[in-house]
Amino acid sequence: MRTLTAGALALGLMAIAASAARADTFACVNNSSGEVKIVASCTVGTNASPCHHNDTCDLIFASGTILQRLAADFQNDTTLGGEEVVTAATPAAGGLLVYSKTLSIPFGVAYITFSAQGDAHLGSALLMQASITDSSNKETICQPLAGQTGIGGGGTHLFPGWYTLLHLPEASASTGNCNDGGGGTADCHDNNIMFSCCSQITPDTAATSHTVKIRLADLPGGDGNAAFYERSTIYVDGSPNPGGNLCTGVGLP
Repeated sequence: MRTLTAGALALGLMAIAASAARADTFACVNNSSGEVKIVASCTVGTNASPCHHNDTCDLIFASGTILQRLAADFQNDTTLGGEEVVTAATPAAGGLLVYSKTLSIPFGVAYITFSAQGDAHLGSALLMQASITDSSNKETICQPLAGQTGIGGGGTHLFPGWYTLLHLPEASASTGNCNDGGGGTADCHDNNIMFSCCSQITPDTAATSHTVKIRLADLPGGDGNAAFYERSTIYVDGSPNPGGNLCTGVGLP
């Protein structure tokens, strides 16, 4: 991972300010020293000219903004009564693919944001996961889920590598709650759910692309209609990462 010296970063920022009239600002970043050399244009993610063999080209300022929205989609399938997805598998089985979009991400960091209304039945939990697949077909779960091996002392409604977004009370006569979906006690509908995540990636060049995927699952499973969502919005954003310090883990203060 490259690091920028304070002086190099300051020079880079001054160069960006001086070139504000340009839509994009490119830099050759030395992989050893972190030195930033602003150039008119270069091929992102490579050391092709005007960069040199120990440099990597970065897009460090894009179209006048640091964070750039790359996709803004929504799902609202009225043929299913407004519910986009009406069935889900367990996370151990890979869940159910509910969103897939291939697009160009010419940045070092990608961000995925999902929001919707969710339902869960029969005491099951609604789980979701997002990932990014690169041009070599390598799929990486985005952070903070990637690399997670434990469930943090949780119960049967947590699974490594997945967000648990919704878990309603068990369906029994003694709970006496909800039934606003017509499915009996504990059938509580239209709960707000959301998650966001990020991933360090290799920026697209002219020959590469990425695919963003979102999956739905339920725990403990056992019923094919235990997790639902509707009225979702899905955003994909990107930003440069010249210092390599975005989408990195931090500890407690």
